[in-house]
Amino acid sequence: MPNKRYVSGRQFEYKIKQHLEKEGWKVFRTSGSHGLFDLIGIKISFVGESTVRSHYSLSLGFWQLKKHISHEKAEAILCQIQKELFGSQLQGLLGLGGGKNYFEQSINFVLTSTELTPYTQKIFVIFGVIYTLPKKKKLDKRKRSIIKVGKTLKGGEKVAEATSG
Repeated sequence: MPNKRYVSGRQFEYKIKQHLEKEGWKVFRTSGSHGLFDLIGIKISFVGESTVRSHYSLSLGFWQLKKHISHEKAEAILCQIQKELFGSQLQGLLGLGGGKNYFEQSINFVLTSTELTPYTQKIFVIFGVIYTLPKKKKLDKRKRSIIKVGKTLKGGEKVAEATSG
């Protein structure tokens, strides 16, 4: 019987995979998380046509998924991915985004074909971290502060006094 954290993480991966597939990506899940990335995706888009050329774009996405981390931790993971892959931090466009219950930080690179062909091709490479924020901790009833409104002063101001519950 798999543990609850594994099941929860797997469900999160499938949820993000389905979201990316709705956006036109073909996504592959690297089950077991033995590698650097949890999801890898590819997307080919027909951008348009001019009188001389057809325009296509190819997007490659590599995502690591994390639950319950801060924005700062996600940024640190993204920097670590760059160091691991390239030995240093590369200069790319920082992407920030997300959905209803998750966030994404990514580094985006654009490569353009310079060959003289009837096609103009752009290749977008995305290295990202998709994550949820930490859950807010519930306070023990004994540690909660209860604020009671006291008497009204002369100027109409109210006094608040804090007491422990």
